[in-house]
Amino acid sequence: MKVLYEIGYINPDLISGDVDEFLKLLKSKTNRMVWRAMIGLATIAEKKPGEIWANINDVVYAVEHGTLITVVWGVKTLAIVASTDKKYSERIFPFLIEQLTNCIPRDLLLHAESILPAVDSENKKEFLAVLDSRKSELKPSQLARHKKLLRILEAKQL
Repeated sequence: MKVLYEIGYINPDLISGDVDEFLKLLKSKTNRMVWRAMIGLATIAEKKPGEIWANINDVVYAVEHGTLITVVWGVKTLAIVASTDKKYSERIFPFLIEQLTNCIPRDLLLHAESILPAVDSENKKEFLAVLDSRKSELKPSQLARHKKLLRILEAKQL
């Protein structure tokens, strides 16, 4: 599994045919297999959003019940899938906002950066409202990263 997702970092096309295997492994009883499968899905999400969408409930379940690594890569996977189709975004973006709202402060900016691809002109205000509401939870060292995130979002031209 590790070799597969490492290949996916370099060239997702080489492992995109394994999407069904990654999706099956989300139901594994071994946490390591679940988070490795989620990393694999994140690397190919842009190539196979329809296949991931067809199994959206399994992906969401894995994020809701997974380890920290599964959650981090699951948010990234879901954001990429949401960015590819308005219908996908309508279902996924509220879940991503829920993750952003409820995550521990340490993970707030990591999740926000992962969610950026799914932010569009229709949901930008909601995304910014959550970031703003949680700004007081950030340490001074995190505020620079917060400002950078806002600059990236402004440059995105929604």
